[in-house]
Amino acid sequence: MIEGWRDRSFDDPTIHQLLGLGSHAELLRRYRNAIYHYQPTLIEPRPVAFLAEAEEAVPWTDTLHHEFCRFFDEMLASIPGQSNRRRLRESVIALIGWLPMDDTAAQYAKVRRLCDDAEARIDRSGEVLPPEARALLESVAEARAIAEDGIAKYPSRKVHNYQKRIGL
Repeated sequence: MIEGWRDRSFDDPTIHQLLGLGSHAELLRRYRNAIYHYQPTLIEPRPVAFLAEAEEAVPWTDTLHHEFCRFFDEMLASIPGQSNRRRLRESVIALIGWLPMDDTAAQYAKVRRLCDDAEARIDRSGEVLPPEARALLESVAEARAIAEDGIAKYPSRKVHNYQKRIGL
């Protein structure tokens, strides 16, 4: 995944920051190669090197995985048109057998889209808004503010939590 990310020149500041921390990406590449290709010896130094760094490398790998899922989930969600998104999701599942799972950032983005939808429905009604509808719009605005705040803080918080876990 990391090699494909770099080859395709995708852009995400959180993922770039994670890829720039330490030598974990290289250790992970060597670990993968040693695991998925025949090795003449039972104890191979490449996986041992990754495992020796497990205290830092495992949380890094987990965080990077979740950030890749977030990035691709956001990319799929940005495709215009619900039927286009559905077809693309079905194609991705058929091609690779999975889709990124919803994570915190995706949930924040989903709340933001629900707020947009609620406001649009009320606006389209064209009616004078009763107090209940105005109260609903205020609640939607509060939910949007919480989601926007979460979206803005999520990437740096995720990297900060990882750095805190490994003592950086």
